[in-house]
Amino acid sequence: MKSLTTMSRMFYGCKSLTYVNFSNKNTNNLKNMEGAFYGCSSLTSVNFKNFITKNVISMSNLFNNCEKLEYFNLSQFDTSNLKTTRLMFYKCSSLKKVDLSKMKTDNIRIMDEMFNQCKSLKSLNLSNTYFPNLKSMEYFCNSCTSLENIDLNNITMPNLINIDEMLRNCIALKKVDFSEFNVTILKSMFSTFEGCVSLIDINLSSFNAYYVERMDFLFAGCKNVININLTGIKTRYTKSTFSMFRGCSSLISIDLKNFNTEFWWDIQYMFCNCTSLRYIDLSNLNEIGRAHV
Repeated sequence: MKSLTTMSRMFYGCKSLTYVNFSNKNTNNLKNMEGAFYGCSSLTSVNFKNFITKNVISMSNLFNNCEKLEYFNLSQFDTSNLKTTRLMFYKCSSLKKVDLSKMKTDNIRIMDEMFNQCKSLKSLNLSNTYFPNLKSMEYFCNSCTSLENIDLNNITMPNLINIDEMLRNCIALKKVDFSEFNVTILKSMFSTFEGCVSLIDINLSSFNAYYVERMDFLFAGCKNVININLTGIKTRYTKSTFSMFRGCSSLISIDLKNFNTEFWWDIQYMFCNCTSLRYIDLSNLNEIGRAHV
């Protein structure tokens, strides 16, 4: 076999395909794996032994809708030049485990919807990882309904801008710790935890939200959350907190004294249906701009 340069949609829609052997193939010049197994709904495994991916730029949609795939070791790939993993495992409804432990992340820019609707995925470990060029993680684990643990300790993403709906509808998740989730220029947290109905504890202490403009629906529907730790959170340019705590019916108190409200313009329904809420600390409340209340 001559050296492959692209595998784009190579097996697209092969619904009966169960196994592919790519071992010892010449892939020195391979750059594109986008959608290679898209829609292979019966695929259970692929042999990538000695498969060279050092020049691959895109793995977006690689296993999109591979409904029978249960495990994948991403660490077997050299991802040193990889730029996008968008929709890589989208709707892999049987996927239970993914090994990201040795994944090279220097050039990754987009991870949108990477595990969106992976309904059997129970845990994910991204701890102690540096993503110098990552910009977006929207819908990253959206509707991963079996996800019980996501480890983000000591993770650094200096160019991350967007985590909209990152963990939305992760209904099995009970605790989230963003205290060591190191960001610098993050701008949007729209619906990040919305619908996480089992969440009890959310730790955003010391989280850098200085440039975040949107926090709409951030905790909406987290009906069992008791503690949201915002101690030390840094905010400056927040504009919209529409429905931010909407439906947090178990929340008793919330400390917002570190929130800068100078640029708030839409705070409608911010605490709507927080039926147990007794205490809110807004002691350092700034002038609220042209806010819709």
